Amino acid sequence: MEPLLWPPLSVASALLPLIRRELLADARAPRNDGAMIDVCAVVEDGMLGYELAPHVDQLPFLIMGCTPDNIPRLRRTTFDPKYDRGLRLATLQGRRVSATRPHVRRSPRQEEILYADWSTAARYAWDHLEPALAHPGPQWESAMHGCRALENAIAVASLHLAQWDPTIEFCGLADQAVYGLPLRGRDGGVGTLTFRPAESAAQDATRATTSRAQHGTWLLTWKSPGSMIRHEFSAGAPAHADSGEVPRDARG
Repeated sequence: MEPLLWPPLSVASALLPLIRRELLADARAPRNDGAMIDVCAVVEDGMLGYELAPHVDQLPFLIMGCTPDNIPRLRRTTFDPKYDRGLRLATLQGRRVSATRPHVRRSPRQEEILYADWSTAARYAWDHLEPALAHPGPQWESAMHGCRALENAIAVASLHLAQWDPTIEFCGLADQAVYGLPLRGRDGGVGTLTFRPAESAAQDATRATTSRAQHGTWLLTWKSPGSMIRHEFSAGAPAHADSGEVPRDARG
């Protein structure tokens, strides 16, 4: 999908760890108790980065990242609570539902600011998110485990697919890796990078998410003219694995 400008593996493997490190370098970043903030890799309107979604009312959703111009950006999305004017539920299990319409999040408004460096962008991100730190929760720590695992998997995939450097698609879903992150090459090559949670971590793979699962394996598949790759590795495998040990060219 050209309008979304999916990033090459080489770009994602360099940019995502940089953004996470800058967020963690701020003194306000959660240390012990965590915070009710989910973090997820996303591409939105050509901007690659991490979305930070606080589980606190009235706080904005942020995306810290950049477009192909490589300028650090912070995209801030707020929602105006308004009454729902569309269809509404009249009965539920045979009982009439109250005529009072619940408030819903509608009318998103976005602001985007460019910064001279990533540290400044991270500082302003925490300025917006600081109220969420008063609400401890497991989301932040779980998300950081997921981010590290994803970054490592992308780095491994980038090593094995260096000669193609395909694009990788991030839709902003925490569990997207469980279903497979699509890879697409300029020469028509296609593949996926898929996370497989360990059975002890999740009995039902459809319920497991990259942000929650800390154990499991990754499966990299790739097929292009004259080449086919299938490589499985542990979620804790080092990203500096020797590509010579991997069957890069299972030609057929």
